[in-house]
Amino acid sequence: MNSLAEDLAQARQRLAAGPGGPSWAQLSNPEREAAVLEATHYLDAAASAGIAVAVVDPGEIPTPPRRTAMMRDTDGHPLQRDEYAAWLDAEAARVPIAERRPLLGDGEARAIGALLDELSAVYRGEPLGQLARELSVRIFDRLGI
Repeated sequence: MNSLAEDLAQARQRLAAGPGGPSWAQLSNPEREAAVLEATHYLDAAASAGIAVAVVDPGEIPTPPRRTAMMRDTDGHPLQRDEYAAWLDAEAARVPIAERRPLLGDGEARAIGALLDELSAVYRGEPLGQLARELSVRIFDRLGI
């Protein structure tokens, strides 16, 4: 059996099954054989198209930069989210707390806090998501929620 095809079939199964789905070991022999055959066809198709298939450790695959969806630099390019989060964090810390100015009504502040919570869930595990959560907590604390 082609070890590369089996590795590919197992990886595809993990992606397709998702959390709580059947593991490779839980598949029947005919299901595993069909998955390996399908993976072999993909590898053969790649080879016939002149596409080189490299076997790499997943930890060696570089992570592409995460870009902002809306914010742009002066040339119109999306910003890197981690750098943007650091800039926003510095901006939030720039004005001392003693200089608070009322800018929002309670309803607006609740809506912005909820939007920041939603943003923190979308970017969970990233500095931008962490900053969104910290800012929403600050807003809700000031509202007494």
